[in-house]
Amino acid sequence: MKIFRKLRQTATSEGKFMTSFRYGLGEIGLVVIGILIAIQIDEWQGEAALNEENQGLLHQMTDDLKDDKSRFESLSLAGMSNYISLEEAVANCDSALALTYQGLDSSAIHTILGFELSAGQAILLVKNGAYSELLNTAKLYTVGSDSLVMKIKDYYTAAKTEDYFNKANSQYEQRKREQMYFWARIKRDHTFSKKFSLKNYPWLFDPYSEKYILFQDALLEMKKAQSNNHTKFLYMRDQADKLIKAIEKELE
Repeated sequence: MKIFRKLRQTATSEGKFMTSFRYGLGEIGLVVIGILIAIQIDEWQGEAALNEENQGLLHQMTDDLKDDKSRFESLSLAGMSNYISLEEAVANCDSALALTYQGLDSSAIHTILGFELSAGQAILLVKNGAYSELLNTAKLYTVGSDSLVMKIKDYYTAAKTEDYFNKANSQYEQRKREQMYFWARIKRDHTFSKKFSLKNYPWLFDPYSEKYILFQDALLEMKKAQSNNHTKFLYMRDQADKLIKAIEKELE
């Protein structure tokens, strides 16, 4: 009988232990599940906040690109800040150069004096505030699809390259303008002097004079430099437009 009582007591103790063990496991399980849920909620909230920030940066980038596009088009085709457009500057240089090869007379000289030959060192000046923030905060690769990220990188890489050549062209064009100091003097005299006379500038009628040849050479080089910038600006305008459309599609 004592043996049976001991067996019953043992069984009862084991039953209580198993019940307590199961209860403990259940509590642990609930705690683990709660932690996992909290982690998941934090991840969702983090992803939502990141997506919101990225969308804000994409909207900002779109605004930057629209400003870029407008600037490139204006500098190329309309002109800005009291300067003529690159397109007009190239055409004027070409027309002036053609007149010098026909042999200048009084009428041709006055025609050239009415031309503006420079677009005033038109600079690319890409706006990259949103792109810089994406790079500096390591968000570039979370901002959208791989395709969009690649297009963004391609645009700003191209902008950096074109900016280098744009500045080189503009500096070259400026040096050529400075070489034509004598032409700048004639234009100033023509504008302000009440006693202006072409007879005071005999080299204008001598196609073999040093100044005449230098004038022709400078016109040709100015035309080339500004034509290169004109082409680059229109190329970057088209690239900006393509990237704007890609971003807007991503934001839909």
